[in-house]
Amino acid sequence: AMRCALLQLWAGAVSGIINNSEFIETAGETGKLRGQFRQLVGQMTEAELAASTLPDLAKQLNCSERHFSRIFRDEFKMSGLSLQRDVRLCWARQLLAESDFKIIHVAYESGYRHLCLFNATFKKRFGLTPGEWRRQNRPSKKKTATGAKSPAKTFVRIGAAMVKAAALS
Repeated sequence: AMRCALLQLWAGAVSGIINNSEFIETAGETGKLRGQFRQLVGQMTEAELAASTLPDLAKQLNCSERHFSRIFRDEFKMSGLSLQRDVRLCWARQLLAESDFKIIHVAYESGYRHLCLFNATFKKRFGLTPGEWRRQNRPSKKKTATGAKSPAKTFVRIGAAMVKAAALS
C-alpha cells in the first residue's frame, strides 16, 4: 500500500511536469524560436558571432544550449563552434595579410588565448602555420629604385670589409 501511494505521488508529480505548457514544444513554438534565432543571428556581425559563446546565445533566446545547437546546425549545416572557428581563422588570416602584428597578437586578436592552439588550428585549416602563410601570401617588400639592397646596408658591409682587411694586414 505504501509503495502504491509513493508510485501514485511520483506519477502525479511527473504528469504535472509533463502537462506543464512550458515543457511542451509545439510546432508553432518551434517555428517562433527559429524565427527569433534567424533574427538574432541576422543582426549580429561576424565579430560579435565570433566573440559570443554558446551559453550566451542560448540565453538570449531563452532556450537550452542543446536546443540552440540543434537549431544552429539545422540552419547553417554546421555546428556553432565550427562556424565560430572559421570566422576567427578568416579574421586571423586577414590580420596576417594586412598588418605587421606578431603572430601571438594575431592569435589574441582573433579570439585565441593560446598560441599553440592557434598555430595548430590555423595549420589544420589552411595547411600552413601562420608564419608560413604570411610569408607566402603577403606582398614582398619593395626594393630600392635600382633594384639593389638599401644603400645603408651596402655601406655597413663595405665598412665591415675594410675593418676586416685592416685587421689582416
